[in-house]
Amino acid sequence: MTTVPAALAARLSREHDSGTLLVSGSLPELRDAGVAWQVQRAGERQRLAAGAVLTGWKVGYASEALRHEMGISTPNYGPLYADMVRCSGAPVGPGLAQPRVEPEVALVMAAEVDPRQLAKLSEAEGHRALSEAVAEVRCALEVVDSVWAWYSFTWEENTADGSSAARVVLGDPIPASADLATIGITIREVDAHGNATTYTGSSGAAMGHPLSSLRWLAGALAEEGRSLRAGDIVLTGGLTPTLPLAAGATVSAQFDSSGWAGHVEVSR
Repeated sequence: MTTVPAALAARLSREHDSGTLLVSGSLPELRDAGVAWQVQRAGERQRLAAGAVLTGWKVGYASEALRHEMGISTPNYGPLYADMVRCSGAPVGPGLAQPRVEPEVALVMAAEVDPRQLAKLSEAEGHRALSEAVAEVRCALEVVDSVWAWYSFTWEENTADGSSAARVVLGDPIPASADLATIGITIREVDAHGNATTYTGSSGAAMGHPLSSLRWLAGALAEEGRSLRAGDIVLTGGLTPTLPLAAGATVSAQFDSSGWAGHVEVSR
């Protein structure tokens, strides 16, 4: 017999595939946080069974600005799959109903992370240990695509929907000399008519430091008996309000730190 979480996960997947948007509150089972996580995990199992490859994780709502924008009180996380990953400058691809974009610091893991050891360390010690477990740091854009109409949802609904993860756009590498807590960010959307919208932010918006976001994720995964693996991509959290990615639009982000600048962009 099909379980409720599996049936709900399949429903969300069908709506994404068809471009159908749901109204918040229309699936009353998702009022419960435990059910929301079960739905996310059921959706992951279904995607893996269909041939998808798990390639990492995103932290959702790591920044206070995004939590305020979306009416979300606490962070969450969701899985990333290999078919979501794009190189900077590539089109986002078809199949997105209401995509929005946010700049992020992406980490590519070099080694598995043991959260039990992290729990014994101070913040500074934990950052040093996590830095050693990271192979590469990249400028990135996350493209989100919620199944919930108008991006109006509860934390539980967003969690069940994989924290709205849709695409991962990887741009320039961030040098080891950059202070990951103080990188300046400028994100700009230019629509099909040449109209531009710009936001600015800082890498410190992700829980004060992207490595703090990584540490939070490692602990959250450990509660499920899981861990970060070598090769995993981790999106550490949006750093500005999101920008829409309408047809014909391009969204780009500039990352700046102590004489260094990096870039990443995506189009639709």
